[in-house]
Amino acid sequence: MRAMMSGTLERAVNKVSTVKGSLSQAVDSAASRVTASVDTATVRVTGAMEPWTTRVTDVVDSATSKVSGAVDSATSRVSGVVDSASGALRRRTGAFDVICVRQKDGSFMTTDWLLVVGRDAQLGTAQ
Repeated sequence: MRAMMSGTLERAVNKVSTVKGSLSQAVDSAASRVTASVDTATVRVTGAMEPWTTRVTDVVDSATSKVSGAVDSATSRVSGVVDSASGALRRRTGAFDVICVRQKDGSFMTTDWLLVVGRDAQLGTAQ
């Protein structure tokens, strides 16, 4: 009886071992197929995204160039206007000051007087 039970137990252990091996192979095969599918999907997505990435990069570069050109142009124009205005206001010597007085309510009020301080200073009304 003991020998019979031992043989039955041995056969059961062998079947469990066989099933375990088969199950391990099935899991490995499924994992391999999933990995291959993920790799294929990654290649497809990457391939599909590359043209769009290139297009977006081109559009951003073009817009950046246009904005940079517009800023340079505006800066040049403003600089020209400032240079022109300062040349028109410049005298041989001195500085321009506008008189500004703080009022009782805390606000400021400027006068229409222009005070020129320097060697050629004159007191007159601002134009």
